[in-house]
Amino acid sequence: MKVGQLAYTDVLGLPLLAWGGIASLILLILTFSVGALNRRGVHIIPFNYHKPLAVATLIVAIFHGLMGLLASLGF
Repeated sequence: MKVGQLAYTDVLGLPLLAWGGIASLILLILTFSVGALNRRGVHIIPFNYHKPLAVATLIVAIFHGLMGLLASLGF
């Protein structure tokens, strides 16, 4: 299976590539929120989760970017 076929496979009405972008954005907002809220003294989510969220964001964003790039290049 080519990456382009996988990237544009519909999952719940959206291509897998779109779900990767949505997941990346949600993780980025969540990572930012943990840092910003803890800086203001709101400790709903402990600051210990900031670094693992940042790593997860990076992994999902790299996967999303590579999948989109390889799909557009015809791989």
